[in-house]
Amino acid sequence: MDFKPSYIKLLNDGSLIKKIEEAKKHITYCNLCPHECAVDRCYKANYSVPKSTF
Repeated sequence: MDFKPSYIKLLNDGSLIKKIEEAKKHITYCNLCPHECAVDRCYKANYSVPKSTF
């Protein structure tokens, strides 16, 4: 039995590129946590949510 990582199927059918582009949207307009701060994480790589908000 040959093991193939699931991303290989995504790569072959073109879905992987779509998923990458969707992930980039979340990084450039961050809404990944409940704070939905909209920070551009590509531009402000050192930005973090203040610890007091957790």
